[in-house]
Amino acid sequence: MAGDEAATRRRHVAFFRAWFEAAYEQHLWARRTAPEWLAAYAPDADNGLAALEHAMAHDAESAVALVPGLAQALARRHAERFAVWHRTERLLADTLPDGVRACWQLGFGQFWGVNSEQRSRPHARAAAALFRAAGHAAGEYRAESILAYTINPGTDERADAALVRLKELERADWPADLRFLRRWAEATRLASAGRYDEAYEAGQACMELIRQSGRGGRLIHENGMMYLSIMTDRLDDAIERGLAGMRRRLALQRNAPASGTELLLLSAWLLRGDIAPARETGPAVWEAGLAFNQKAAVADTLTLLAARDGRPRAAVLLAGYAAAEYERGATRRLPMYQRCGEAAAAIAARALPAEAIAALQERGRHWPDSGVPALAFGTTDVDDGA
Repeated sequence: MAGDEAATRRRHVAFFRAWFEAAYEQHLWARRTAPEWLAAYAPDADNGLAALEHAMAHDAESAVALVPGLAQALARRHAERFAVWHRTERLLADTLPDGVRACWQLGFGQFWGVNSEQRSRPHARAAAALFRAAGHAAGEYRAESILAYTINPGTDERADAALVRLKELERADWPADLRFLRRWAEATRLASAGRYDEAYEAGQACMELIRQSGRGGRLIHENGMMYLSIMTDRLDDAIERGLAGMRRRLALQRNAPASGTELLLLSAWLLRGDIAPARETGPAVWEAGLAFNQKAAVADTLTLLAARDGRPRAAVLLAGYAAAEYERGATRRLPMYQRCGEAAAAIAARALPAEAIAALQERGRHWPDSGVPALAFGTTDVDDGA
């Protein structure tokens, strides 16, 4: 009986490996809209997770091969999506087939995006080389789009070379939401150069391309437009976009604040000086930050809540905590969060002497995660000995 069960599990793994590999291939070529793709493959996510569990112990190659398609199918199950990437990272090895490695590294690169270029870009480079060697144009195109897509200044010149390669690869008959990636990357390159108004206009054109295709925009791109709205001081526009995005997610019964939309909304509200909605949304955003490795960005943003709320010492402690988290997580401080942090620092500087600020920042660097909510959402400021 034990042998029969083992054989059944192997067949289960083999079937769902093939199923999700085929699903990922469809994703690479954008052969279905995102909602159509999810409708087809998300119902089998639990089967995929069960297959992954067995493969993790008995078949590393199949475990790695399963994940790119499975992670896409888990798009609305954020914690599990994070976990499948995290758990299989240690299984990636040069001895695995090139196609398996290429898909895993592309998916991992897309997952981390600009949140952690140190994690994303090396895998995107490797994936681009593997797909190019295999003659897989869509896979290489997607990998190059990661290398071209950045909103951070100082990214190496590989990003500009990636844009050139995207133009070489692209074909006019490709689906609009595949071709969209190059245009979106061009918009983000403008943003990385600090040319935010031009980036906003380019982003608007990108979104119109998607609307004309009838496929509908993706959340990451809607959030990108929110970011550009904030960076061009179109705060009303950012808030309108964010609230519309939340309404769409509620209609889809996606209530967890894990998409980044709420964090962008929080930033826009605080920069505009709207304390009440920021206080209401902030605790759930912090919980999502804990779950999805965004502690630094959320804390950076919440410094402005504390500062605008008349709690400058709490704001400075949060700033110290955020600085240490950026270092520990090897994540960049995006300009939007920097704007919030700098606005908070200016308020604190008017209220506190420089020596007190320096001492509070140093204490904040050692502040526990569990103590952040009290700093961010308290009703009174901390005292000098807190």
